[in-house]
Parts: sequence; structure tokens; C-alpha cells
Amino acid sequence: MKLSEIKGIGAQMEKKLGALGIATIGDLMSFFPSKYVDLGLPTSVLNAEEGQFYLFEGEVVRVKEQNSRKISFSITFRDSIAVKPVFFNAVFFNQPYLKIQFEIGKRFRLFSKISDAGINMLINPTIEPTDNLKLLTKGIFTVYPLKNEIGQRTFKKLVLEAFIHSGCNSNLQISNSNCKDNENACIKNSEFALYDTLYKIHFPKTFEEGERAVEELSAIDFAMGLKTYQNSKISAVRTRKTFYCNCEKAKDNFEKVIDFPLTSSQSRAIDDIVGDMLGCNNMSRIISGDVGSGKSVVAYFALAFASMAGKQTAYMCPTEILATQQYEKFKIIADKLNISTALLTSSTKSADRRAILSGLGDGTISAIFGTQSLAVTVRALGDENRAKKKLMLILNETRIALLNGILLGVISFVIVGSYLLL
Repeated sequence: MKLSEIKGIGAQMEKKLGALGIATIGDLMSFFPSKYVDLGLPTSVLNAEEGQFYLFEGEVVRVKEQNSRKISFSITFRDSIAVKPVFFNAVFFNQPYLKIQFEIGKRFRLFSKISDAGINMLINPTIEPTDNLKLLTKGIFTVYPLKNEIGQRTFKKLVLEAFIHSGCNSNLQISNSNCKDNENACIKNSEFALYDTLYKIHFPKTFEEGERAVEELSAIDFAMGLKTYQNSKISAVRTRKTFYCNCEKAKDNFEKVIDFPLTSSQSRAIDDIVGDMLGCNNMSRIISGDVGSGKSVVAYFALAFASMAGKQTAYMCPTEILATQQYEKFKIIADKLNISTALLTSSTKSADRRAILSGLGDGTISAIFGTQSLAVTVRALGDENRAKKKLMLILNETRIALLNGILLGVISFVIVGSYLLL
């Protein structure tokens, strides 16, 4: 579904969302909060970290003009939460009409993040007097990693519109139909369960509800991954169209550059993957493992083997932080094997982005890491027929693939714990 179908998303807003890696309604619904703030519990500035959102409460002690045009002013507050006298400043740009309400001694609640421009400084915070609280009084405020592209409240409204457009809301109900008797009802229940869980992640009533929803999503990820795997075995085209040449001693060379011996289970998993990649049929296999069992190493080998065979690979992660971590870890291995790599996220500068896309198009970049926005890149490269070599996809978390709808019925794949190898 297109973003333009959502109320409130025009060309300009679509461009801003694109800068965050959001290209579809699925992307929008799976762009999760980075933090929950309890609006019933203000925090002292003494406990606040720079760059993070918090709810503060303070008493006005000084009002000061910032420049001659009087389009900016600052307010000094005494922290109402701290035991000892602590002060913080709030700076307001292009909002001179707000100054009239700040009287010495009056108490306010302020929602903002601590700026890096000065000690205990807030920039254009959301404010409400404590004697007339409406918004900053109760509930959970979801904070998204928007990089100043879009306002928090505006983005939250767009997410809500996405749920409304999809026919889902906070009153989702799961049917008690017997799944054994009615497979369609079972599938419908699964869809409702997913939407209900996603809704609670975006709009939790309590911290506990949000945390439970995240845990439930992990379980749904695994269940839907199994279902997708089963469907792929039934409906996917089995005959391989992209072939990998056999790279002799690839496994031995890989083990040398990682500086530690592979475990027996890692070795068996790698042998199975190589067998699939050299076979006549597409891969269709599940490989699972506990946290810390070395699934990433298996995924790294698949990346290296495909690259050494002359193919390109794309590694997608649910968050920019995880994508960066995985990229940095693999780059150490890739440099030793002369494999060219790149990282493409919403933080990538325009000039660097163009160079990376050019490298993907002409084949000089073998392995690309990024977030779900890579799905747009992969689709664009395929549509424009720019890629010189077929892309092999590795996805960390099945939800990315499922919500974007780019995999079902396309080719079969291997699930490595939370990884998809195509």
C-alpha cells in the first residue's frame, strides 16, 4: 500500500518519511518508538541524558530576551523534582506569543529532550502550566527516532491514520474460531494478532503493555516465519535461476580470517548452505540457535561465499544501530577477503548515498548493509535493471520481510534463527 493513501501524507511529507527509510504503509507501521515516557512521572534534569526526551517540571525564576528582534527568549526554571536547588533553561525560537504566560513563580511541565547546545537546556519544549494540565498529565508518550525530519505528535498521528486505513484500531478483537476447522479464520486471527500487537507497541496504555507487545511480536515473528517457510516450499519456484560457482577452500579461508575455529554446529550449517547454493534448487531451510550461538557468523559466511562467487548481497536489519554494528563486524572480515562493503541508512549523506547506489548498480560494491529502506533500493535496482549481479538477501528479523511483502512467492529461503538467507 502506498503512503499517499494515508490522510495527511502529501508529496512533501512523503519525502520526509523517505529520509527516514519509510516508503510503504508497512514501513510506517514497523517504524517503532525508541523510548516510552511516562507523562505522570516528571524527571529531574539531574537524571536526564543529553539527546533523550523527558518530562520535566519547574518553577519560573527568570525571563530573558535572547536578541534584539525579540523573536526568541529564554526561561530559567528551578527544578521542582530535585531535592536541592537545580536550574535549567528553556529557549523558544519564533514563538514570542508564548512569553506572556511565563510569570515569576508559576510552575510548568515541559516535554523535550536535553539539547547539546548548553548545560540543562531545552529547545522549543512542549509546555503546560501545572494548574491546567491537559496533555502532559497521564499516559505514555512514544518517542520516535525522527532526526528532526518530522514532529513527534505529527508522526504519531500518521501512524494512527495508517492503522485506521488498514481497518485496525485499538478495539481489535481476536475471534475464538477453531483453527483446525477453519483455516481462513486462523489466518485472519494471526493477522489481527499482528496488528493488535503493533498497535500496542505504538500506543501502549502502560509501560508493561508496551513491553509485553514487544515480546509478543517476537513470538509472532517466529510463527509467521514458519508459516512463510511452509508456503515457500509449496508455492515457490524451486528451480534455481542464479548459480554460484564453487569457491575452493572458501570455508578454510573464512575460518582463518575470523581468528577462531567454527563450532561443529556452525560448520554443519555452513556445509548445508554451501550445498544449497551449489545445487540446482533454491534454498529452503530453517537454521535456529540460541542467543550467542554464532548465527551471525553463519550469515557472514553466506555473505562472503556469495561475494567470492561474484554475486552481490544485501543485509537488512530492523534498526540503524544494529545495521551499523553488523556492518562494522563484517567489514573486518570483508577487508581481509578483499570484499567491498557499504552501509546505507537514513543517516547516509546524499553524496555518499549516490556513490553507494552507483556502486551497487555497476557491481563494484559486493555487500550492502542497511535497514528496511534497503527494500526500496533493492526493488528500484530490480525495476531499473541496473544491478549487474543478482542480489542475495539476508534479513535480521522476519518481520521486515513480512510487513514489506517483498519475499512471499518470490524465491525460497533459509531462516537462520532470526535471519533469512535467500
